[in-house]
Amino acid sequence: MNMTALMKRHLGLFFLFVFLLAIVGCPKPLAKPETPWGPELALKDVVYTCSTTVAEPAGSEVAFQFDWGDGIRSEWSDWVGVGEVFADTHTYTQPGDIKITARVKSRKGKISNWSEPLEIYVSPGEGTVWWRFGYFDPEDPEDSADFSTHTFAIGQDGRVYIGSSDICALLCRNQRGARVWEFVDVEEEEFSSAPVIGDDGTIYVGTEGGRFYALTSSGTVKASTSFRSPVICPPALGIDGTVFVQTEDDTLFALDPVNLNRRWHFYHRGGGQSPVVGSDGTVYVSEDDTLFALDPSNGSVKWQFGMRQSLTAPPAIDSRRNCLYLVDEDGWLVSVNLGVGNENWRVFIGSDASGPVIGEGETIYLTGSGRLWAVTQEGAIAWEWIPAVAEELSMPAVSSGGVIYFLAFCSVVSGAADSLYAVNINGTKRWAVGLGVGTPGEFNSCPKIDNAGLVYIGSGYRAWCVVGKGGPANSSWPMYQGDMCNSGRVR
Repeated sequence: MNMTALMKRHLGLFFLFVFLLAIVGCPKPLAKPETPWGPELALKDVVYTCSTTVAEPAGSEVAFQFDWGDGIRSEWSDWVGVGEVFADTHTYTQPGDIKITARVKSRKGKISNWSEPLEIYVSPGEGTVWWRFGYFDPEDPEDSADFSTHTFAIGQDGRVYIGSSDICALLCRNQRGARVWEFVDVEEEEFSSAPVIGDDGTIYVGTEGGRFYALTSSGTVKASTSFRSPVICPPALGIDGTVFVQTEDDTLFALDPVNLNRRWHFYHRGGGQSPVVGSDGTVYVSEDDTLFALDPSNGSVKWQFGMRQSLTAPPAIDSRRNCLYLVDEDGWLVSVNLGVGNENWRVFIGSDASGPVIGEGETIYLTGSGRLWAVTQEGAIAWEWIPAVAEELSMPAVSSGGVIYFLAFCSVVSGAADSLYAVNINGTKRWAVGLGVGTPGEFNSCPKIDNAGLVYIGSGYRAWCVVGKGGPANSSWPMYQGDMCNSGRVR
C-alpha cells in the first residue's frame, strides 16, 4: 500500500471517529455525590449518621463510599439506585474539626471524584461547652450585655436568636456560635423578651419601648407596629399564624402575621405572662390570679379559672390528657381541664416555683423551694432533687434522651458560679457545668434544646451552648413556651 493510500485510509478512519463521536457524544465522567449532610456536631464514642445522594446517570446503580475525615474510609456500599438517599454511620474516637466527603462507583468500575466536604465538630461528650459568646466592657461593666434574663429561640435551620440587655440588640448566631447578624432597635430600646420564630421563619420580637417587629431570617424588617407600653414577654402564634402579643398595660392584642395590623384586643386589668395557644386554637392568658380561655377569632371569653395568688408563669398544655398546668406565687401546681376550666388536682411545691414542663411519660417537671420536682399525672410527688448551691433555679427543659436541664443562679456575693444541671428522669444527677455569675431576678434564662441535642442558656455576660443528649422530648410541652421556636403553641 503506497503512502497516499495509507494517508487516505487514516483520514477516513479519523472522519469516521468524528462522525461516531458526534452521534454518541463524549463519554461523561461519573458524577460526584452531593455534599453529605448530617448534624454539625458529633459526639466522641457515639454513633454518627451521615447521608448523601447522586443525581445521575439516570436509571443506573452506584455504590457509595465515605471518607470520614479521621483517616478512615468506609467499605463500598451495596448497589443503590441513582437518586436514592444513602446513609452510613461512623464512630469518632477523637474530638476535633472533621471534613466528611463521599464518592460513588458504577457497575462498570468507574469511580467519581470526591464530593464537597461536610464540616462538623466532634465534641468530647455531654456536658462540654461547645461555644460561648458575650459582650463585656471591663472599663464600664454597665455597658456589657447581660444575658441572664434572656432565653434563646432556635430556628428549624439551626440558627439561634437571643436578645440582650444594655446593648439593645437582637443577636443571630449559627449553630457553631458564629455571628450571622445583629438587629438594633431604631430607638435603641432593649429587647426585653425572648424572640419567637414563625413557621415561615419570620422572627417576632418586642422592645422595652413598645416597638414590635416582624423580621426576616436575614434580619431585615418585614413589618413593625408600636404599643403604648413595653412588650414584656414573648408572643404566641395561633394555628393560622395570628400573633398574640401581651403588653405591660395588661392588654392582649391579636395581630395579622404579615403586616401586624390589629384584629382584636382583650383588656384584662393585670398580667405579665405570655399567652399560650391550645391545639384547637384557644388562647390562654392570665390576669394576675385568673386564667382566661379566649376564642381566637374575636377574643371572647370561653371560661376562666382563678388561683389563690398571681400566676408566676404561662401554663403548660398537656394535649394528651386534655389539661393544662398552672403555678401561682404561693407555690401551688394545679391541673385544669381544658374543656370547661375545672380543677383536676393540686399539689404544693413551695416558694419560687417555676413554670412546668412535660416529659415523654407525661411526668411534670418544675423547680421550686431550691429543688427540681417530678410530679405524676395524678398530682403525686414522684421525687425531688436538690442542687448543692443555688439561690434561684430556672424553669427546666426535658430532652428525648431522658435528661432534665435547669440553670442554678448564684449571686456575686456567694462567689459560686451559675451551673447548668443535667438530671436523669429517675431523679439522679447526670452532670453539671459551671458557667459565669448571672443576675438572679424575676425572670431567668430558661434552657432551650435543639434537634441536635445542644442546650442553649444565657448567664451573666455570656450566652452558652452546651452539649446535651437528645432533642426536645416528644411531649406537648417539653420546654419554655412549648418548643425551641418559643411559639407558645402546643405541639
